[in-house]
Amino acid sequence: MKYLDHFFYEIHNYNIIGESINKIDYNDKKKKKKKKKKKKKNIK
Repeated sequence: MKYLDHFFYEIHNYNIIGESINKIDYNDKKKKKKKKKKKKKNIK
């Protein structure tokens, strides 16, 4: 749960900036799909 709190805190910060929110979102998706679909990383 600590990770979630930290993640939401960063999302909130980036949302205010409105610039690097894409980076955080991409990082989250990358971490989640890294365990299940490692081959998809190769395609990109």
